[in-house]
Amino acid sequence: MATANLTTDRRLCCLMSLQRALLGAVTPELRAVGVDWSSDCIVIHAYFDQAISDEARELTNEVETEVMADFPPEVEVRMVCLRLDAPGQIEFMGLPAWAFSRHEQ
Repeated sequence: MATANLTTDRRLCCLMSLQRALLGAVTPELRAVGVDWSSDCIVIHAYFDQAISDEARELTNEVETEVMADFPPEVEVRMVCLRLDAPGQIEFMGLPAWAFSRHEQ
């Protein structure tokens, strides 16, 4: 039972931190942002439509830094930026949680 609570707590902390960090950082080409975690690592996956602009890359670096600031130094935080042009299918079931997904036709 304690393991389930730790997992739920980490999920909530990751999502709250990531959603706060994304405020003001969502660009038109950002399609979705998901997150995976373990006890010592958080990996953020950002999916972009078209080439990832310098502005978008800078904003994702800021998101990564803001999430890092919410966790102890022993927790590694990594941002993975992936190009997946629409209408390419994003596998929403592949990650345990999603913080953002834009509307697509």
